[in-house]
Amino acid sequence: MDIFDNALVKIYNFFETTIAGLEKIIGKSFIESVQGTLDKFHASALLISAGFLFLSAIFAYSRLEQDQLIILIFVGPLALLLLNYLGESFHDACEDLISSNPTSISNYAYLRLSGVLTFLASVMVFIFALKMMFDGGPLMIVAPMFVLAIFMLLNTVPLFNPDLVNLRVDASSSSAEDLVAIFSFNLKATVFLQKIFFLLKKLFFL
Repeated sequence: MDIFDNALVKIYNFFETTIAGLEKIIGKSFIESVQGTLDKFHASALLISAGFLFLSAIFAYSRLEQDQLIILIFVGPLALLLLNYLGESFHDACEDLISSNPTSISNYAYLRLSGVLTFLASVMVFIFALKMMFDGGPLMIVAPMFVLAIFMLLNTVPLFNPDLVNLRVDASSSSAEDLVAIFSFNLKATVFLQKIFFLLKKLFFL
């Protein structure tokens, strides 16, 4: 039986090493690099989108010659820039919301399990989307699947790094505190990732 026990220990050690490596890769540096890359394209994507909207409105007016489109030519780009400005004002508010609402959980097991399952699901969705793309699947189905894979991958970051959402692992945490932490985690994770989703939306729009 010792042979089987030793074999099982080696398998568990392999899983532990693999998951620990995954947690290190999908960590703070990962989310910071993603956000930094998106920030570089933010201004250009926004201005190009506004210009594209302006030209599209002019083109539509030249074809349809409807007076309502004249308003869109001038108001459309300004409205886009205004909405972007208002949207960016939420970034600081979201950071304040997370920093002012600390939570605790008694064990890291729930977060690790959720993180591993979410990561594996993102990989499977991504592979399935690639297969559908190479098989000539419709873009209306393939594109949302890629977006879903990215969404799930980004959601693994706070699961592997709970301190990013002001969640600490504390053995003295009560069952009530654990319950609050579990139910509030997804909300806090969404709030944490809202800036990245905001920037990604702009790139996909472009």
